[in-house]
Amino acid sequence: MIYVVEQDQERIDRIAGKLYGTARGGTVEALLLANPGLAAEGPYLVRGRGASPFP
Repeated sequence: MIYVVEQDQERIDRIAGKLYGTARGGTVEALLLANPGLAAEGPYLVRGRGASPFP
């Protein structure tokens, strides 16, 4: 499943919460590991950016 950001300035921790059911327990880090380059985009993502919960 790939999550696609629907509105500008969506936070990475909120995306992790939607994909993994929580933003705690290392899920933000797991999301960053599964999506190389995501961290370089900053804490907010723009509309249309996709993110996968698994590599």
